[in-house]
Amino acid sequence: MAETAKAALDLYYHNRPHKPVVAVIYSHTHVDHFGGVRGVIDEADVRAGKVKVFAPSGFMEHVMSENVYASNAMSRRAQYQFGSLLPQGEKGQVDSGMGKSLPTGGTITLIEPTDLIAKELEQVSDYLIADIANAHWQQFCTEQHKLERTAARRLKALGWSFSELLEEYRRYKAEDLLQDAELELVEISDRLGYGDVQSFNRACLRWLGCPPGVYRGRWTAAAGE
Repeated sequence: MAETAKAALDLYYHNRPHKPVVAVIYSHTHVDHFGGVRGVIDEADVRAGKVKVFAPSGFMEHVMSENVYASNAMSRRAQYQFGSLLPQGEKGQVDSGMGKSLPTGGTITLIEPTDLIAKELEQVSDYLIADIANAHWQQFCTEQHKLERTAARRLKALGWSFSELLEEYRRYKAEDLLQDAELELVEISDRLGYGDVQSFNRACLRWLGCPPGVYRGRWTAAAGE
């Protein structure tokens, strides 16, 4: 539910620094895994390219199949799964597993994904996560026994290139590493695969609009408030 998701995010912001949500991931098509999306992000930001929404390939088709065509059957399934009609107590319904009960009367929402995850994209993502400092396109293709031109064409069909994915992963990794005050900038630069700190500085100016030291200072100040 959008109301539940918004309440959860408000609680987080009440206790943690206010960092904008830049991406949402739908893991699958059960309504409780996407229905609160409008409580977390605004569709206008998605359309403006400020926020990405990732989902498995074929997501919208399966959402329709499961939650529209088979909605009555799925509702009955939920009653059996969570025991909502059982009397509350140790011999009936104790809770719903994910909480004391399911929210009712709220708003189920959906924003269409901007990026669909297919096998090729998953493989590149796993490769970058494993060792981003030493990531190279030729090495990836060799390890996966792929022809470079064929693999590049398949990635392009999904709206990405290897260099674009590398840039995205470096950006998110950099934000995490800069929050660790004990890490020197040169060490962060090395972990991200940059040959020198100057290249890392230029990348931070593109991503964050400021040098890495300035970003770290702002985050530390916000975290201490």
